[in-house]
Amino acid sequence: MDDMQPLPNGLRLEGSVYHLRIGIPDKVRHLWPRLKNGNLATNAFRASLKTSDRAEAITLAHKLIAEYRTKFQALEDAARPAPFVALTPALAQQFVDALRYQILQADDNVTYSTPERELKSLGMKALRRAYTADLIALKRGDLQAARVYGETTAKAWGLRIDWTSPEGTRCLLRIARASVAAWQDVGKRQQGEPIDTPEAPEPPMVDTETPEPAQEAQDKPMTLRDVVPSWERRTNAKADAKCYVAWNLRRNRRVLSRVRRERFPELLRQHRETRRL
Repeated sequence: MDDMQPLPNGLRLEGSVYHLRIGIPDKVRHLWPRLKNGNLATNAFRASLKTSDRAEAITLAHKLIAEYRTKFQALEDAARPAPFVALTPALAQQFVDALRYQILQADDNVTYSTPERELKSLGMKALRRAYTADLIALKRGDLQAARVYGETTAKAWGLRIDWTSPEGTRCLLRIARASVAAWQDVGKRQQGEPIDTPEAPEPPMVDTETPEPAQEAQDKPMTLRDVVPSWERRTNAKADAKCYVAWNLRRNRRVLSRVRRERFPELLRQHRETRRL
C-alpha cells in the first residue's frame, strides 16, 4: 500500500536516501531572502531527509511543503496592497481637522517659539507663500496640493484611500477649502483676534484588515488534515478516494509522531546551518 502513494513534488530517492527540494514560487522570489551573492534564491529547502523509509519520507515531505507554502502565502499577502478604506464623512472631517491643526500650530511655532528675528521673518514669509499658493489653487480648482496632503496623511495613519472616487474628490475639495480658511484665521490672529489652536487630533481607528485563511494559518500551522476539505472540493473526490486519504492520514499521524521525536528537529537544524554556509 505504501508503494501506491505517489511521491510529492520535489521528493526523490537518491541512492538509498530520500531528498527533498522545495522551489520558491516566481511571484514571491523577489520577497524571499537573497543568496549571499545577492542573487535571487531558487530553492527554499533542499536537503536530504536522512531516511530511506518511503512512508516516513512522504510524511516529512508533506509537512515541510505545507509549512513553506504557508510562508509563501504569508509573503504574498504581506506584499498585497491594503484594501481601500471607505472615506466616510467622519473620516473626511478628520483629514480637515488634522490640516487645520497643522496650519495653526505652524503659526504658533513661528510666532511664539522662534525668538530669532531673522528666522521669524523667514517663517512669516513662508506662511504667507503657503497661504497664497493654497488660495490660488482653490480659485483655479487645482486639488493637487490637497491630494499630496491627503496621501501623506493617509499613509501616516496607515490608510489607503481611493482619491479618484467621488468621495475622494469631495474630501479633497473640503481639504482645499479648509486650508484657505485656516490661513485666513492665521491672518485674523495677526489682527488681534484670539483664535485658539485646536488639540492635535488622534489618528482614526479604522479596521483595514479582514482575517484571511493565510493569516490564520500563520497563527495556527496547517496540517494535512486541514487541506483535505479543499482537496475534496477541487477534485470532487469519490468515496473510495476519501477512504484512502483517511487511511493515509491515520498512518501518517503515527509516522509523524516518530519523526517529530527523532528526526525533524535535527533536519531543521542541519538545514539552517547549510543556509548559513
